[in-house]
Amino acid sequence: VNENRVRNCVSVDDREVVTSTAGRENVDTRVHCKGLKGNMALNFDQDNPNVVLLAQDSIGNIQYGTAPESPSARKVAGHGLSENSVGFYKVSFKPIEHKFSFKLSDFGFKKLPPKTILDDLSGIMRIGLNAIMGPADSRMSSLLDVLADHAQKKGQSGQVFINGENQPINYCFESAYVMKEDVLTESLTVRENIAFSASLRLSCSKEQRREKVNQVIRELELTDVADRKVSVPFTKKISEEERRRTNIGLELVIDSGILFLEEPTGELADPNALSLVNTLKNLSSSRVVVASFRRAQFSIYKQFDTLTLLSRGGLLYHGQAGDTALKYFIDIGHQCEPHDNPVDHFLKVINEVESKETENFTTEVQRTKNLVSVVGDAELGYQENKLVPIYKESTQHQDIDRELTLMLDKAGNTKAKTPEFAVNFVRQLSVLSYYLMKGYVNNPMSLLLETIVYTILGIVIGLLYFQVDDNYAGFQNRVGVLFLVGFLLMFSNLPGVSFVKRGRPIFFHHVARGYYRVSTFLVTKLFCDITPPKVVFSFVFGIITYWMIGLKPDLDKFIAYLLMVVLAGWSGGVLALNNAVGQKLYSVALGLTVGFSVFSMVVGGFLINMDDIGPYFKILQYTSPFRFILHAFFVTELEHTVYCDMTVQNRTINDTIIPVLACNPNRLIDGDEYLDSLGYQGTELWVDYFSVIMAVIVPGFMIYFTLLFLRFFVRRK
Repeated sequence: VNENRVRNCVSVDDREVVTSTAGRENVDTRVHCKGLKGNMALNFDQDNPNVVLLAQDSIGNIQYGTAPESPSARKVAGHGLSENSVGFYKVSFKPIEHKFSFKLSDFGFKKLPPKTILDDLSGIMRIGLNAIMGPADSRMSSLLDVLADHAQKKGQSGQVFINGENQPINYCFESAYVMKEDVLTESLTVRENIAFSASLRLSCSKEQRREKVNQVIRELELTDVADRKVSVPFTKKISEEERRRTNIGLELVIDSGILFLEEPTGELADPNALSLVNTLKNLSSSRVVVASFRRAQFSIYKQFDTLTLLSRGGLLYHGQAGDTALKYFIDIGHQCEPHDNPVDHFLKVINEVESKETENFTTEVQRTKNLVSVVGDAELGYQENKLVPIYKESTQHQDIDRELTLMLDKAGNTKAKTPEFAVNFVRQLSVLSYYLMKGYVNNPMSLLLETIVYTILGIVIGLLYFQVDDNYAGFQNRVGVLFLVGFLLMFSNLPGVSFVKRGRPIFFHHVARGYYRVSTFLVTKLFCDITPPKVVFSFVFGIITYWMIGLKPDLDKFIAYLLMVVLAGWSGGVLALNNAVGQKLYSVALGLTVGFSVFSMVVGGFLINMDDIGPYFKILQYTSPFRFILHAFFVTELEHTVYCDMTVQNRTINDTIIPVLACNPNRLIDGDEYLDSLGYQGTELWVDYFSVIMAVIVPGFMIYFTLLFLRFFVRRK
């Protein structure tokens, strides 16, 4: 091999890349290639000196094949080098939106003109730390969404390349995309969170997954806190920086070779932000790291390999960071002051240009009559930054365009398809169930405190209605306490709407990346998350209240009461989840849950007699779980029972007047007559239990179809 031919990798550009080296005799020459990090082994086929054989090892150095080709080592068309890369050619994103109009002349949904989110972006990002920056409303996250395949397809144009090939169909299930939202399960440890992701997204053996998790923990410098719970009361929590690192670890386990991050430094303090960026820099030595940043101190800016600047979805600059970016701005007439932070200088220039253009645009709007008919409603907010056409005329942009054109020609029209799930349904079910139960084990204080609350609540009710009498006043107390128990069981479901705050974002994060199916989530949520605590708490509450109140001391009556208490608590939890899954706002979900609970009590037949509200509204009682809960309580306790005040009455027996204790006819209530007045007679007890079970099954199906709809028809942006 003539080393002069390959010293700077110049002569390699025109050679064919062969990524499979099986069965060939090759000569290995290790050289340092200009413009690339690390050493590279260039291997020439002895039968054909114009063919270069190369592969990538596990630590990121490109060297002669030591392992079979992985998805992270695909050929890059137009380079002659096998490396990870992300390319985007003339990418635009103009989603079509609809607006509801209340005008009589134009009532209904109105289709708006496309709104420009991204406009004609082109670039290539290779191994290294690739930063995306821009001022407010620069649409950095939208670009990341498109590159990682997490944006809606309607309205997209252009082409995205992953490792030189067309972006695969369903690439979102393969891409490692760390969004700025925290999606950690707080009751699990750092290691368990990462292991949970690995168990559902890797199909390898248990030992290989364990080794991968340990490797990720070491790479992210989380060894010291690996076995610390994320955020559990009465235990030490991990810091915000460690939370960000753990979120990165969730995606790093799949080892896709490309890592997307949305504002990884977030609101971190400067020292913590710098520490995290240094870690990302280390990770970028063997993979493509694409990250958006709102701000960056100079010490962070020095870590960037490339810089992409956006303004209102337009591309202002895409190329090398450091002095190259500064030189570009000097060439277009924007000198950076000495000792000024380059990032602050770039953003200052962009903001100044945007402000002038916005002022001119506003003046033009004021002069224009009938503006909507001229430019359309949706386009009023988009004005191209004048720095965009300047960049498009630069040699940098033209060189990238030529390279992407060659890449487009070689990629063709074929697209691979990424499977949605890495493991089967049974594996998903077992993993999800295990880690849900693990969360309860890791947070015993939560279960203990809730058990104490239910116990105290049962004792308080038991003391207020302690051993009620069987007289006229005792009947009122029995009816009152049974209504109170049903009321408390209905409103004990309110904590379930907290799913909106933590559970809903985590669920959509998981299903968008192919962790598990919607059906898997629903089954484990109902039977491993809602059922165990509801059954335990309701069981404890039912035992305490039944015997302290002094209800009928018959075993069958006790079992019937306890079973209904457990079913009522279970159905309440499912109903709360049903109200929460479709809502983004906690207040709305809470209002729906409270509203349905009140409605259920009103039409339950106790607060209002259903015979007096008309036949059309009478049917509403059969939509009320509270009616069947209360019916079971009342029938179990009041049926075939007479409650009265006992008075001394003179009875004549064999011509002898004998004083005896007897019911006062003026202070007597027949339980059967009372049930008949409520409309509760004529219904079998099994109907109540069946109806409450249906109050679990029907909302369960509603939850399933709601989640399916949101999963397939609602996107993040």
